[in-house]
Amino acid sequence: MIEFINKYQKFITGAGALSVLILCHFQEIEIRELRASLKRVAETKNAIAKIDSMQKDLYQASVIIDKYDRAIDEFKQTNPTEAAKLEHNIHTID
Repeated sequence: MIEFINKYQKFITGAGALSVLILCHFQEIEIRELRASLKRVAETKNAIAKIDSMQKDLYQASVIIDKYDRAIDEFKQTNPTEAAKLEHNIHTID
C-alpha cells in the first residue's frame, strides 16, 4: 500500500487539487446565484415600498374625493340650481 502511494503520489495530489478546484468552482457558481437572488429581493422590497406609497396616495385621494362628493351632495340639497351649474362646470373643464 505504501509503495502504491509513493508510486502514484503526484497523481493522488493532482486529483486532490483538481477536486478542490472543482468544489471551489461550484461554490463560486452558488455564490453568484445567491448574490443575484439578493438583488432580486432588494428590488422586490423597493417595488413593495413604491406600491405601499402609491396605495397611501390613492387612499388619501379617495378620502378627498369622498369629501367633495359629500359636499356636492349637501350643496345639491341646499341649492340645487347652483349645484347643477357647478357639476356642469366640473364636467366641462378642459
